[in-house]
Amino acid sequence: MKVPSISANWTLHLEISARPLFNGKRRCKPILFYPETSIPKHSVASVPPRNSRKCGRDLVRQDPSRMSPTIVQEHNHFIIVDKPAGWLVHPTRPDGTFTLIDWLRDQYPDEFLSLVSRLDRETSGLLLVARGKENASLFGKMQQRREIHKSYLALVHGRPPDSGLIDQPLDRLGKHQPSQIYMRQAVIPGTYPAQTEFKTLATRTHPQLGEISLVEATPKTGRLHQIRAHFEHLGFPVVNDKIYGQPDQIFLDYIDKDTINELKMARHSLHSAKLAFIWLDLPVLCEIGLPPDLAALWVGSNPTPDPLPAGIAA
Repeated sequence: MKVPSISANWTLHLEISARPLFNGKRRCKPILFYPETSIPKHSVASVPPRNSRKCGRDLVRQDPSRMSPTIVQEHNHFIIVDKPAGWLVHPTRPDGTFTLIDWLRDQYPDEFLSLVSRLDRETSGLLLVARGKENASLFGKMQQRREIHKSYLALVHGRPPDSGLIDQPLDRLGKHQPSQIYMRQAVIPGTYPAQTEFKTLATRTHPQLGEISLVEATPKTGRLHQIRAHFEHLGFPVVNDKIYGQPDQIFLDYIDKDTINELKMARHSLHSAKLAFIWLDLPVLCEIGLPPDLAALWVGSNPTPDPLPAGIAA
């Protein structure tokens, strides 16, 4: 059964225990389930037994370049994990792909874990994970009240203004005009409010890409592909984005197994770099720099590159 697509604002729960299924049958553990207020009960989906899925060691053996997630901060009530690019946060189809949820299950067996937020497969960086049902509920309410603050680092084409607020509504483009990419978002007047604050940290010239800029983007809302769609709308698309700032055929060829791409396409240059919130009256701040692939792209933009801005270096 395919796991439903969910909004970035919803909480995805992972319960490490067997639960009765409908008609008296039982599912193998773990169980992925969603809050009853989010989607119908029949949308509950199970993960295949571990021996039928690709284990982490097998994936590393098949692809030695594949990086593993890293625990950046550990608390009795939550975990902050650094997700490498290329990892799905949860299964999207029953093909046995080893995901971040599977990795967390291995690290914290017999615990109730809840992904408070999620990232696209190609986006790297920080994710917040709640430990225990009560904490998951509290973090979910904090998310709804927008009390969990996230900032991203992105490499974009061109030279955006020094700073600004992108206040443009977003919706799925295919609902309003023909689009070959179902998930593609676009600025559509009168639809869902979306706001992204940004600050341009520096601009350089890349030998192949031309002028590119390093920006810090802070979404004030949680729309799908919000940062990527907003910067395309401004005319400064994210570097190596296969959907935004490109003809549709680029993405269609990329996902088409029958199409031979001469060069390996790099992942889009977006990284979740900062998480900040108040927990039990204490401030929590977690910040990491650019990952090696994006840092190399940025540093390689000048023959004699200047140092990365403070706090940005990988």
